[in-house]
Order: sequence, then C-alpha cells, then structure tokens
Amino acid sequence: MPSIGPTEKEVEAWATRERQRREQWSKGPTPEQAALWASRERDRREAEFGQSTNTGPPTAPEQSILEAVGAVRNVKLAAEGAWSLLFKASLRTFDRLVKAGQAWEDGLMESGRRRPR
Repeated sequence: MPSIGPTEKEVEAWATRERQRREQWSKGPTPEQAALWASRERDRREAEFGQSTNTGPPTAPEQSILEAVGAVRNVKLAAEGAWSLLFKASLRTFDRLVKAGQAWEDGLMESGRRRPR
C-alpha cells in the first residue's frame, strides 16, 4: 500500500530549510536589504504623498500644499469637535430629561397618585 503524504526524509529537509529561514529572519535584514527597503519606501512615500526627499526648506508649491493639508486637517478637527459637543450636549439633555421625569413621578407619589408603570 503506497503511503500518502511526505516521507520522513522530505519532512526533515523541509524542517531544516525552515529553521535556516527563521534564523536568518531573526537576524534582521542585511545592509543591502535595508538600503533597498529605504529606497523603495522613499519612492513610495514620494509617489503616495507627494513628499520630496529634499531636506531643504519647502518650495512655494510644496508650501502651498502643506498649508492646504493643514487647513483640511483643521476643518476635519473642527467638524469632529462639533459632533463631539453635540453628542455630549445630547447626553446631558437626555440626563436632565430623565431626572425631570423622575422628579415628576416623585411629585405624583407625594400627592397620593399611583406611579405609572
């Protein structure tokens, strides 16, 4: 009857390769791999965010973009702040309404009326 699956020798060979791969991974990237990653990351960021790798002061167009991004961020923060205030105000108002309802019920109890169910 033929066996199904890998042989013991194939399993050992795979385990050896896997141990070597994990050991290499745990040591981290080689200097060449790190440099390649840094280069690719710079290119990716420049393409995605329009960031320049230039370390000098921003040019006029770059400054305009930075100011626009800052303005958009401020508008976003203001909108989030408005929603936060509205939400908190709604919770405070709800809490005040509940307390007023409880006071009304307590007033009914004091006057001898039954409490509604």
